[in-house]
Amino acid sequence: RLEGAWPLLVLEDPETHLHPIQLAIAWSLIHQLPAQRLVTTASGALLASVPMRAFRRLVRKTHHTAVFPDPEVPNLSSEHARRVAFHVRTHNADSLFARVWLLVEGETESWLLPELARIHGLAFPLEGIRCVAFAQAGLKPLILFADRLGIPWHVVVDGDEAGERYAAKVQGLLQGRSLGSHLTVLPHRDLEHHLWHHGYADTFRRAAGPGFETGPPEWVIPRALKLRSKPGMALEVAEEAGRRGPRGIPPLLRRWFAT
Repeated sequence: RLEGAWPLLVLEDPETHLHPIQLAIAWSLIHQLPAQRLVTTASGALLASVPMRAFRRLVRKTHHTAVFPDPEVPNLSSEHARRVAFHVRTHNADSLFARVWLLVEGETESWLLPELARIHGLAFPLEGIRCVAFAQAGLKPLILFADRLGIPWHVVVDGDEAGERYAAKVQGLLQGRSLGSHLTVLPHRDLEHHLWHHGYADTFRRAAGPGFETGPPEWVIPRALKLRSKPGMALEVAEEAGRRGPRGIPPLLRRWFAT
């Protein structure tokens, strides 16, 4: 071997035909080899084990294949990189293969929006749309990371005070892009209240139980969420929306799905 030279090991989709445990064992052995490694993969589990600085995202265009990170986009700060590494690589590695990131605040949106989109006729998995909750990692690091990797994104925020702050952050990161293509602000304090005002009040009243057949949403919705949990309530709304069909989807969400 020439001094200073290292052999190059090229692997194409090493996860093929391997159980996840077998893949972990194989990758552990490969990682110990004294060689440079060039690996193509569609495995989120495998990608999660690779430092962010070491991977490249390939995007097939009409006449060429684009390679990301874009060298003209600045690197993330160490703090932003740490947050992204923990949140995306550790818990949402499959989202790195998505065509679009839908950045949402929390549980209800992550559970409910893909199901409402399916009822509307838009299948997130088939279109490569991935819901990524941003509350833990922070909105700015995820947007900067998505831009660096060439992943288009759209943010959905509540209409409360926190949502206004998130919306202001989005406007500061657009870099000349269209606000309407990248941000949806709900006209109500959260998605539950928006659904309440667009035909789903009775769904929340039934979930809240006896004694809540009347009363404002400020009383009924917290009671329903306490009894059923946010994922459970999202399931009830989704089931009701399924019975109603596409016409049961609120107009704002229909426009947003079109976007």
